[in-house]
Amino acid sequence: MKSAEHPAEADRLAFLKRIQILDTEREQIYDDFVTLAAAICEVPIAMISLVDKERQWFKSKMGVEDQETPRDCSFCTHTILGSEPMIIEDATQDPRVSDSILVTGELHFRFYAGVPVTIHGYPMGALCVVDTEPRNLTKAQETSLVVLARQLSQCLESRLEQMRLEEAKSKQEDEESNLELARRRFEDLFQNMAVACYTTDIEGIVYEFNQQAEELFGCKAWEIFGKVDTDHFVLEEDKSKALELRTKVVRGQSVQGQERKVRALNHEEIWTLFSARPLLNDQRSVTGVINVYHDIAARKKMESELSEMNRALESLASTDALTEIPNRRWISDYLEAQFADEKNTVSIILLDVDNFKSYNDDFGHQAGDQVLRTVGKIIERSCRGGDRVGRYGGEEFIVVLPNTGLREAKIVAERMRSEIENALWEARKVTASFGVASRDQATESLSQLVSVADIRLYSAKDLGRNRVVASATNHVSQVA
Repeated sequence: MKSAEHPAEADRLAFLKRIQILDTEREQIYDDFVTLAAAICEVPIAMISLVDKERQWFKSKMGVEDQETPRDCSFCTHTILGSEPMIIEDATQDPRVSDSILVTGELHFRFYAGVPVTIHGYPMGALCVVDTEPRNLTKAQETSLVVLARQLSQCLESRLEQMRLEEAKSKQEDEESNLELARRRFEDLFQNMAVACYTTDIEGIVYEFNQQAEELFGCKAWEIFGKVDTDHFVLEEDKSKALELRTKVVRGQSVQGQERKVRALNHEEIWTLFSARPLLNDQRSVTGVINVYHDIAARKKMESELSEMNRALESLASTDALTEIPNRRWISDYLEAQFADEKNTVSIILLDVDNFKSYNDDFGHQAGDQVLRTVGKIIERSCRGGDRVGRYGGEEFIVVLPNTGLREAKIVAERMRSEIENALWEARKVTASFGVASRDQATESLSQLVSVADIRLYSAKDLGRNRVVASATNHVSQVA
């Protein structure tokens, strides 16, 4: 058996090396994926296989003893060539793997199902299940295995993101450590200092200016010699503060580590870390000020990027990956906060896409995913300013309507139902059923409010689907 090679093998292997996961200790989170995959697919063997250059290594395994095998006998080396699940009902009949030692040897592999696990689109390996007898998966088992592999891919993506954050933090800490070292050595250095430094008399007139200061402020020493620093380097809005600091230093006190913007002679504004200390003569009297500036523009940029990355991670944790609307955790927290305000007449709409399973069966999961994305956009578009939409699970969505009574919530739900029904769908018409509930004197708890909406949703299903139920009397909106 000859091992297959991915078209972007070099980049794939580079990512695998980058996440530093090969030959690491067992971790519960990965063992959970394997245990769940084996239980769902009802097989004795399951693995997370990472395909290295010459081997496949198992981050987690169940039902086999070896920690790794040569790549040229691996099933997963073929799985990573595509993006869809690879399912082999009887390995003895598949020319790709029939001569593998895993088939012909004592392990006696027969059935195999594997789904690629990726980082940034590059396959690292596969989540796979194996049996020693020929067989197949049900559609539900195959779908569950794909979902598990997708979640495992997100787990690896998070691992990479966390590594990048830790590296950035370490780099920032190193830079701050270097700043402190430069400050301690300041008294013994001037022209050869690694920071911008210049001296002034007690009135702020410049008379010494090192090379780093020339680079920071964009001028030569002779250009600034004899001029007052606050007239050239200080922003207009900071002049009063700069004069206060100079007065403080002239009186014998030091200023250390203040972040401030300065102005170069070309009027460019630069973030710096500013320190100043008194310049003493032989009699220990203050004759001037030593001013030190460290360019921290790069650090400021890094802080901004880290902040942006944190915001992105927060968004990832609160957003449904498929529909790009808030996920169940976020919308549940939002609903709980609205319900906690006893003066808030909050209403909710639960909706479920009609006959979604048959749609998936007829047209495939990619088409089904597109339906969910489109439904999410339609109901978001149909909301009012203060309403919030979330994916509640599977093909079910929830809309939270703060300060809204039942009648108005029903109108919003009907608008959503109509827009879904009348949208242009590729494969066939799509509809949804709606259950509406509003907080009233009879609703004592949040769970009760959700239960009422859920019951009304299923009433809409029982009454023929594609309708809104907003009362216990089974009063429904007109169905087109």
